[in-house]
Amino acid sequence: MAMRTMGFGETALPDTCAVSMPNLMRIILSSSSLSLIAERICSKLALLGAFITVVALAVDPFTQNIIAVRNCQIPSTNQTALIPTADTYNSWIGGIQRNNTSPNPGDFILWGINRFVPDSDIIASAYSGLFSSATTVIKPSAIRSSCPGINCTFQRYSTLGVCHRCANISSSVETVCSPSPPAQENIFRPRCKWSLPSGQMLQNYTESDNLLNGTIAEVFINFAIANSTASTVALPHVPGTFTNVTILANVTMDPKCTITSENDCGNSAGVPNMDFGPIAFECSLFPCTRTYTASVIGGAIVETEVKRSFGQGNWLNDRGDSSKALSPDKVQINPNEDCTSKWPHKDGSPPPCTYTAGPEFIMSLGNFFWSFWNGTSTGRHYGEATSTNDAMAILYSGGVTNFTHIDRVLGAMADSMTAAIRLTGRVDSDSPVYGRGQGKVEGQVMLADTCIDVRWGWIALPAAVALLTLLLLIPAVVLGRAARSQPAWKSSALAVLFHGLDDTAELASKAPLLTAAEMEKEARGLWVRLSDETGGALRLKTQRRPRIDGD
Repeated sequence: MAMRTMGFGETALPDTCAVSMPNLMRIILSSSSLSLIAERICSKLALLGAFITVVALAVDPFTQNIIAVRNCQIPSTNQTALIPTADTYNSWIGGIQRNNTSPNPGDFILWGINRFVPDSDIIASAYSGLFSSATTVIKPSAIRSSCPGINCTFQRYSTLGVCHRCANISSSVETVCSPSPPAQENIFRPRCKWSLPSGQMLQNYTESDNLLNGTIAEVFINFAIANSTASTVALPHVPGTFTNVTILANVTMDPKCTITSENDCGNSAGVPNMDFGPIAFECSLFPCTRTYTASVIGGAIVETEVKRSFGQGNWLNDRGDSSKALSPDKVQINPNEDCTSKWPHKDGSPPPCTYTAGPEFIMSLGNFFWSFWNGTSTGRHYGEATSTNDAMAILYSGGVTNFTHIDRVLGAMADSMTAAIRLTGRVDSDSPVYGRGQGKVEGQVMLADTCIDVRWGWIALPAAVALLTLLLLIPAVVLGRAARSQPAWKSSALAVLFHGLDDTAELASKAPLLTAAEMEKEARGLWVRLSDETGGALRLKTQRRPRIDGD
């Protein structure tokens, strides 16, 4: 810069105060000149830009919530889940040939002279189901799935099993009462008898005589009786039925009064003084097909039964003198599910899935259950009555039994026996004698994984900011292209002096000087000095280039 020190109080400034115009402009003006131009030309765009800047301050929380990470499950492509089922079952451990001329009392003679013994798995499952209804210690079902993942799912499937049916036949009970005989030595004798059309009768009491003096010593009251029966009153016949049981009982109307309570439910002599109600039920057990949907969640299998199917048609055959009676044949069941056998067929076309209970299995259970139910509950009075076997004790349930309880007991036994069949039955039989089932039931294994979700609602603000930014840039680009003949002056301070302000035009340019380079070139040949010739206000005056030492 070629500026010399000068006195600003003089009326005229010496020539040595001349300064190179480019350098003077950098001293006098700052970059605010550009802001003035921008404010004049692009005020609207500046307001939009300021608004976008303020709104963008709230973008971060939104962008952080666009992506959500969660634990999820994905299907495995190289692992398979399995669940036990049975297509066929005909397990038994031996046969006993009975004397065909003189069977022993109580022998099972319904299906001829041949008897079979069920295997220990089925016997254990029957007792497990019986006792599971009376205690939480025993769990009747032992089905376990092979699931190598965290969860597994299975398509709808069927399996051979055992089903039950129960019916309330209390309306068929016939009650016959006689006038009560006089009490003898404080001994109470019930005056009614109850019976069913099938011939089953609940004797009201039995007397024990004292043989020494010929007097009646005690009276034992019969409160309940259960028997295996060859026929039923209300239940329909189902092919393969291996047991029917009928329960005829008197139950108390007072839930606090049971056959095991300390209260004898009567007077000091043991005479019952509360009302009794006669009830009767009949139930059956038989082979069936049970259809399920299932999943394994957290290692625990959750099965939902959706359907039961039963055998159809005649299932008893006349084997002549070798059997002396009609004997069971195999029971085949077609559940009519969307299923075709996985095993090869002779003609090449797979048949529908069928499930088969073998004849020896049915006959062995018929022999086992024939004596399983038979029992009574008797006592001198209601508070001390006892049952003669375990089945009678659980069915009578202390004298407060009802249809719901008995149906639950038989249902638990059917479930437990079904589990035994599924765990020990066959799923790979291709014998035309027993039909063909669906084989092993395979499921989908689900593995733990991490999944990323996009939450589209949180993208609204960032998208709006991006859109507004685009709306700001497009006009800026368009205006820039329209002003291509007037290149930007950027931070050059010469633009104000050369092109003048509203009230000053001393240094106004006579040439266009559209670019900063043109103004710089013009300024190199222009010298100015400060002057107060305009009435005390300092102004820049042009002058010819002064002589400087060294020129």
